[in-house]
Amino acid sequence: MTRRRSPRPPVRATPDPEVPAWIRWPVRLLALVFVVPVRLGWAALVAFGRFVLSPVGRFLYRYLLRPLGWFLDRVVWRPLCWLFVNLLWRPLGWLGRYLLVVPIRWLFRVFRPVLRAVGRALLAVARWLGRGLRAGWRAVRPGVVLVAAVLWAAVVWAWRAVGAVLGFLYRLLLRPVGLALRWLWRHTVVPVARAVGWLWRVTVVPAGRWVRDTVWRPAAATARGVLVALGLRRPDPRSGR
Repeated sequence: MTRRRSPRPPVRATPDPEVPAWIRWPVRLLALVFVVPVRLGWAALVAFGRFVLSPVGRFLYRYLLRPLGWFLDRVVWRPLCWLFVNLLWRPLGWLGRYLLVVPIRWLFRVFRPVLRAVGRALLAVARWLGRGLRAGWRAVRPGVVLVAAVLWAAVVWAWRAVGAVLGFLYRLLLRPVGLALRWLWRHTVVPVARAVGWLWRVTVVPAGRWVRDTVWRPAAATARGVLVALGLRRPDPRSGR
């Protein structure tokens, strides 16, 4: 048989702390001075937009912008497009076809044998130059390889020499300076940071908690109560307000 679980008692929310009167009344006064005029101004703006701007906008669109758009489209834009196509684009296309494309095709057909002969001559010259360059490369390749080997050996030797000098300088100068800086960091910055952290935990943190529990939370509760009373915020069901 399964055991029936007993219903758990409802958890009661802890009410907000009572706000002192010396905080509650100044906050309510400030809310009445600043919040109520802002809300009334916003309502006036909404009413002005609904009853003035919206009818004026509809009137302007119907009797000014729409006829103006029709006039610009039918009387200005379409005639300009027709003039551009029939008086500029088509004549330019005809001139380009019969003054450039047709003569170029005719010249290509007439001089095709000449162009073919010139192309073959250029191809033969390129082949001859390629053979000459290949023969020259075969003649100078041993010297080029020797010079490249010498240059590579010089570069490697210089690289190793620079690395040796830098390593010597590191061991002589940079490493002692780094060790000294690390010692100073451990014996100066770290203790000062720990002391500052201890002072923060001992002084600032308790003061912040006191301000939060004594001033901030009562002021926030008072502000919520004022906003609920003015209808600017819904009451919180957990606190019963």
